[in-house]
Amino acid sequence: MKILMVTSEAVPFAKSGGLGDAVSSLAKALKKAGADVRIVLPRYYSINKANLKSIPGPMGVPMGDGEAWCAVLEGILPDSDVPVYFIDHEGFFGRDGIYGDKITPDFPDNPYRFAFFCRSAFQLCRKLGWFPDIMHAHDWPASLVPVYKRYIEAHGDFSRTHTVLTIHNLGYQGIYPKDIFTYFGLPWVAYHGAGLEY
Repeated sequence: MKILMVTSEAVPFAKSGGLGDAVSSLAKALKKAGADVRIVLPRYYSINKANLKSIPGPMGVPMGDGEAWCAVLEGILPDSDVPVYFIDHEGFFGRDGIYGDKITPDFPDNPYRFAFFCRSAFQLCRKLGWFPDIMHAHDWPASLVPVYKRYIEAHGDFSRTHTVLTIHNLGYQGIYPKDIFTYFGLPWVAYHGAGLEY
């Protein structure tokens, strides 16, 4: 079974709470059980590029009315052979802090940053020519993965891919104003009472 963990944290690369520990431990356990498990997370400023391998060529990610470009780096989860891919977008992730910093605890562009990250997970799979059976999204920063799968990626390359969303901390829900919705590139049918409105 092929599993892609889509997460904003993974120890030892990025950690602000228990999420990073849980993701890394789960990935190692699944690998030991025989799964082809991989992790994707943003390449934050604190993650040293020197220890990572660059995957050649830029990667375009459809967002809003256009396309955002990033690089992809690759490493290995320590004490395992689990591949870890890093989405390297300087404008979104080249700053101190994962979700905020000492001055701004919650970056105002977080919905844009993590919507881009979620969409980039699909583009990463295309770039690698590797399509998972399961995309396991962790917490609100990865919560648009199942939505993109349902409304944008239901057919074609991801027609056989299933999604799982695990909420590790219900206190953080990623609630933002309606006016940012157009940037997500999703149809308005996704914005309703049983969907993204609440």
